[in-house]
Formats: sequence, C-alpha cells, structure tokens
Amino acid sequence: MFTRFCVLLLLCLNFIACSDFKKTESKITLQPGEEFSVELRGLDQPNTFEAAISFKGQNDYVVQKSSSDQKVTSFALSSARAQQTDSDLNVGETYTYSIGKTEDGEFKSAKSVSLTILPDFVVEGKESFPRTSDFNHFRIYLKKDSSLRTLGQDISINVEEIFSEVNGKIETFSVDDTAPNSIAGLPSGNLVLRTKKIKGPLTIAIRGQTGGKGIKGMTGAKGLPGIPSLRRDSSSWIFSAYPYVCNEYWYGLNKDRWCPDLNYDDCRSKYHPGVGGKGETGGYGLEGLQGAPVGLTQKTYLEIPEASEVKIVFEAGHGGIGGDGGDGGPGGDGGSGGKVYDQAGGSPCTDGPNGPNGDLGGSGPRGKNGINGEIEQLYVNGELR
Repeated sequence: MFTRFCVLLLLCLNFIACSDFKKTESKITLQPGEEFSVELRGLDQPNTFEAAISFKGQNDYVVQKSSSDQKVTSFALSSARAQQTDSDLNVGETYTYSIGKTEDGEFKSAKSVSLTILPDFVVEGKESFPRTSDFNHFRIYLKKDSSLRTLGQDISINVEEIFSEVNGKIETFSVDDTAPNSIAGLPSGNLVLRTKKIKGPLTIAIRGQTGGKGIKGMTGAKGLPGIPSLRRDSSSWIFSAYPYVCNEYWYGLNKDRWCPDLNYDDCRSKYHPGVGGKGETGGYGLEGLQGAPVGLTQKTYLEIPEASEVKIVFEAGHGGIGGDGGDGGPGGDGGSGGKVYDQAGGSPCTDGPNGPNGDLGGSGPRGKNGINGEIEQLYVNGELR
C-alpha cells in the first residue's frame, strides 16, 4: 500500500514539474456594432505625427497605449467622446493601443492595434531617389520648390502619404536634365507610384532625359594672303638726290620743302616702297552637328487618390539642341611690302610694310536639333490615359 502511494505521488510531482503554466491575458469582447481603429497621420512638419484614435459604439471604454519603454498612457473613449489624438510619438518606436475595461483593478483588452513610426523621406532642393530596394518611409515630404527625381531607374514607390509644401515635384527627369554633349538621353525608366493620400500642390512628371547638345562645327579655312606690293622704280631723281628719303632725319630737314602737308607716314608712303595688299577674309565656319536624341518615356503606373492639386505630366522629351556653328576662319596674312633698289642693287630705304591681315570669317550655322522622343503607356488607378 505504501509503495503504491509513493508511485502515485511521484507521478503527480512529475506532471506538475513538466507542465508549463502560463498566465493568460484577460480578454473581453466588443459589443456587436462597436468599432475601434487607430490611424497614423503626418503633421505639417517633417517627422511629426499623430495617432487618430476612433471609436464607434454606446459603451464606455479605456484605451491603453504602451511602448517598448514600458510607459503606459490611458485615454477614455465613449459615445460622447469617440475621437482622441495622440502626438507623443517618436520615429522608430512601435506603439500598441488596446481598447478595453478595467475590472477589479485589472485591465481587460478587447482589441489591440500596433503602429510602427517610420520616418519621413524629406526632400529639399533637387534630390535623386536612393538606389536601394529598402525604402521604408511613412511618407515623402517635399519642401518648398523641391524635386525628387528617379533619373531613369526602374522604381516602385509605396508610401502612405505624399506631402508637398509648395510646388513639390516627383519626376523622372527635370526639363533641364540633359545628357552630355552628343550623347543620347536616358529613358524615363518604368515607374510605379502608390500612395493613399496626397496633401498639397504636387506635380508628377514623367519624361525621358533631354539629348545632349550637338558637337560644334569645324573652324572655317584661313583666308588667302594679300598681294605683295610691286617694286618701286629707283630711277626717280629723289632717290639719287636723297637716298635716305625714308629716314626720319631727312624728313625733319626737308619736310617743308618736299612734304609740307604730309606727316611722316604719308611722306614715307609717297617716296617709299609700297604697302602689301590686305589678306583675304577667312572662310565661314562649318555647320554644327545635330543634337542627340531624347530618351524614351516608358510605361508608368500611378495608384493615387483623386486630388485637385495634383498635376500629371506624361510627355515625350526633346532632342538635344544642335551644335554651335564653327568659328569663322582667320583672315589671310597681309601681302609683303615692296622694296626699292638703287642702280647699284642696294636698298636706300627699309622694306615697305606688309599689308593688314584679312578679316575673320563668319561663324557657321547651328546644327539641327535632335529627334524628339516617343511615349509608351500611362495607367492611373488601372485606367489607360
């Protein structure tokens, strides 16, 4: 008998030791027709949020908010006070809102909703969409006159909200995004954009990148040289009588006699070897090369709410502008000056001056613009536009 009792006792102790007794959470049930929800909303400053707590029903309840820091906050809800807001929220934290009642000093939950506060993706000025597959943000927040560009990436953007202060843009390429000279523009990339809410004036623009500018034309040819001056006959008595007629000293002594109304240069020109002819004008520059073609505007899918302040631009981009015409060619060299030779073959005067160089040639015409782009399909909320 004693042995049998010991065996039963050991079996009971073993059952107690092996059993996993867990404290179960006390639960209650919302009444039929009663509804409880918590929605996260972005405020009008970056990374500021509030939780909108809503209740529909006739009974009185308490909402407890808890977080990882073990802090608990309570809100009262009833048919008379069915809305509450909570803005004491920190980015990166997860909060749980539980609706229920306190009975005998113990909170009994009927339903719980958890919110994880993801950060905003804040855009200021011109910014490029990050090249990453890990885009975890509650909303895109566009500051005044800012632009978020995808730059030809194939991208799927999923956010709860897009907030635009003033003149915000989400675009594949800006109008002034241009490929390098002579290089074709990039295609827009396939874009998928989904959001539940848009607040503020927003432009969504899809276009290919503008083609690069054409290459500048070649410089025109140099002008032909001027005609050389002819020799001046040295048999004139002036050279025999005054072999240094082109000398300033002679001029100073004989100006009143031989050149009373002429300055030195004019007097020298009269009795000195002639000036060479002017060079010919340079040739025209060549036409610039045609601009590069624009990138293709590719398929785009938008799932967005209807909003009067949203403007959708889906357009073919523009080819690059034609290259500048080539510079005009340089003028030709002036013709060589003449010489005077006396009867002994010497030169009593220095050589005549070379003629002036020719004028610069005109610039060439600008090249033709590049070919404009083509567009594929745009779908907005499942409908082909």
